[in-house]
Amino acid sequence: MSMLTRYAWRNISRHKGRSALTTFAVVISVALLLVGHAVIAGLKQHVVGEFAKQTGDVRLRHAEYEREARFDPLEYTITGFEALAADLAGVPGVRAVLGRVQFRVMVQSTDESTIVPESAGIPEDELTDEQIFGRKVVEFAPAIGLVPSAEREVLRLQDRLVAGTDFTADDAPEIILGSDLARRLGVKAGDEVQIVSYRKGVADAGAKVVGIVDFGNRFANRLAHVPLGVTRRLLDLPDAVTDVLITGPGLDDAADLKARLIASGRVDGLEVKAWSEIGMARLVSAIFGVVLTILLFFIVAVAGVNLLNTMMMTVLERQKEIGVLLALGMKRGAVLRVFVFEALTFGLIGCLLGAALGSFAAHFLAEHGIQLGEGTTRKMFVPVSNTVHAVPTWGGLLFAVGVGLAVSVLGALGPAIRASRVQPIEAMRTK
Repeated sequence: MSMLTRYAWRNISRHKGRSALTTFAVVISVALLLVGHAVIAGLKQHVVGEFAKQTGDVRLRHAEYEREARFDPLEYTITGFEALAADLAGVPGVRAVLGRVQFRVMVQSTDESTIVPESAGIPEDELTDEQIFGRKVVEFAPAIGLVPSAEREVLRLQDRLVAGTDFTADDAPEIILGSDLARRLGVKAGDEVQIVSYRKGVADAGAKVVGIVDFGNRFANRLAHVPLGVTRRLLDLPDAVTDVLITGPGLDDAADLKARLIASGRVDGLEVKAWSEIGMARLVSAIFGVVLTILLFFIVAVAGVNLLNTMMMTVLERQKEIGVLLALGMKRGAVLRVFVFEALTFGLIGCLLGAALGSFAAHFLAEHGIQLGEGTTRKMFVPVSNTVHAVPTWGGLLFAVGVGLAVSVLGALGPAIRASRVQPIEAMRTK
């Protein structure tokens, strides 16, 4: 076996340029695969994390809510939330139980710039209502009623503030507006607005705009966030919520947490869904799976074609030499092993260098991130930061190296089999 190894290594070193080019193809392929895997994993983790802020690890709703969900129906609520939350806290794995109300609201502000001051000396009967009281600006928007203190480490609105502050209390008459909604209303942090809603009748409440948030997403930037206590009084929903969000050990354990909740019998009659079963989550996982498959296909194709071409050229160039060796008694299996060893050498060196290069690039992108651009993130269906950080993993490293080695060996297998089947007399006649 040592003689075959020396022979194979001599063949590799004899054509340094071609060997270097083949090894370089493996290096680049492994590096791109490792970096691509890390970037896709980082984007997926970021998107899924933002999505889970809206759903929790597991979400509970009224059994009939989903049928009318696009209208934010308030007739399908979960009543007795406080008792339910205390009961669910006893289920193993439950870390927090959050209540929210999804509803539609009309937010009204007053544009005081249209008011004509008394110093203008214009008779009051000549002024319009807008000139006397100010122009009323009205915007309809989706709203979320929540408990600010409980949501501080979940939604993390404080991280998205571009003006003002977070809620000052759980039950204060305050509101936090998305930046697009605030712009349309012409308000800034510290201004007063009226919240108007309709359930059993028209109801309104005054609120102070304590903060303005920018999610970098046109849908999220239209939201109004209102304390749950204010929401309940406005909608006449004492101790009722539309959504119950449950957080547990982590998103990967959501299916187990869902099973424990159902087994406990405490959620009977309610719709129970893990985050991965809700809305776009399944589509997100499928999209990232397809993207990774496409990336893998192109990288494998580049490395495989390059290696196949190199090994095929080697077989053709050395056909006479192979014929002589076979005539001298070398076994066909030995010839096959020589070519496989050469390919494995290309693969091992290429994988080691590619892993080093790819790991450096992946860790650089993990620290500094990739700018997606505001034009891209604003149109996505969940709030996504403009900067996405790669997530290098040992699994990604092993995956890239494994694919690199597999492509190296499989790419050389065809030419190696062809070399082992050469007829000695015909091979020696080759010029």
